[in-house]
Amino acid sequence: MKKVLLLILLTGCTHQLRAPSSISTPQCLSIIETYLARYSDPAITVSESEFKYGPKLTMSLPGGRNIDEMNEIKIGSYNMLNLMFFQGKHIRTGIDQLRPKSLEFKQIDKPMNDILNSAKAVKDNNFDLFWGQEVEGIDIARDYSKRFLDDEYIPLFIKANDTRNIQVGVFIKRDLPFDVELHSFQRMRGDYLGRDIEVFSRDLAVLLVYPKNHGPKDKPLFITTGGHFKSMRDTVDAEKAATPVDPGSTLRRKLQFETTLKIKKILQDKYGRGVPFMMSADNNTDVNGPEIVALTGGGLVDSFKVAETPFTGPVATHTYHPRQLQVDGSYLNLPTKKKQIDAQFIDEKCAEKGLVKSAGVYRYKDANGKELKIPDTFNERKQNPSDHFPIWMILDFKKLLMGC
Repeated sequence: MKKVLLLILLTGCTHQLRAPSSISTPQCLSIIETYLARYSDPAITVSESEFKYGPKLTMSLPGGRNIDEMNEIKIGSYNMLNLMFFQGKHIRTGIDQLRPKSLEFKQIDKPMNDILNSAKAVKDNNFDLFWGQEVEGIDIARDYSKRFLDDEYIPLFIKANDTRNIQVGVFIKRDLPFDVELHSFQRMRGDYLGRDIEVFSRDLAVLLVYPKNHGPKDKPLFITTGGHFKSMRDTVDAEKAATPVDPGSTLRRKLQFETTLKIKKILQDKYGRGVPFMMSADNNTDVNGPEIVALTGGGLVDSFKVAETPFTGPVATHTYHPRQLQVDGSYLNLPTKKKQIDAQFIDEKCAEKGLVKSAGVYRYKDANGKELKIPDTFNERKQNPSDHFPIWMILDFKKLLMGC
């Protein structure tokens, strides 16, 4: 993959040098040197292949830790609200699986202060691995890790179904003693309003975690998945935009939740129910509301509810600040909505074994390290790098190795 990217870069430079308004040779070499410095890593080899439902990436981490000395593992989930760039907006010009299919692309840099504060949140949490939602792909993720996370994390991302290039992927500490496989289920299909469609508007990414230098018959130590389910915007027929065909996209999310449980069954049928299974997701619905039963009814429980050390703070992981346009062009602020829409679910059999030691929500800090309050207004929200708060759970690694 890296060789292909470098070849494209070299080809692009060669083309520019031949053009009438060419860049200079030193500029071209500088571009290539920047790429090599930022994205090449002789210690890392990522193999790409295909399986039934999408691409698969395989990687052996450099390692460094002794697996026998690991007592805990901390897993996070973080919707990063466009990691480094805002990608554009949809223009409805036709119907494509009941989604707008064209995009007005206008990439806008995310404010540097927001990027730095999101990195501070990651460093404060010191995750062993974390799922990132709303990340603009692998190159951006690598750049972010190298520039802002001291290159401690190796990101794995597979481009999926979102037309704005908003991806779901995982950042993994490079010193973990693991081999990993990242599977995409972007081509999983199902019936939605009488149409056969790709179920996931983005993806359900599945990470199989093995001990380092594992054999072909070894089972995963555990399975962790990352999701970003359909937003609460109405799904409309693009030819009749005023008529929602799925108000709040509740039916689409229900299909995605049900398909997630099918994937869980596929994996557990293959590897056994004893392999710990967990999921980190922006669910785009209240985790404590009726919709989520489509997930929890299939044997998944919220880590907040089963942690050995209960989380006692407010569980809101997201704030929404609706505004209503007035006749004079001003906006009327409507009541802020504070909900837990992000969650880390774990198989109920694993929860019964006491795998989750603790779980919670991280709150952003000001320059002096003082915790900022949960925003009540949009202006307060703008002080944060995302409209979501990172969440975490700490698992008992010894119990994890014993299985469920």
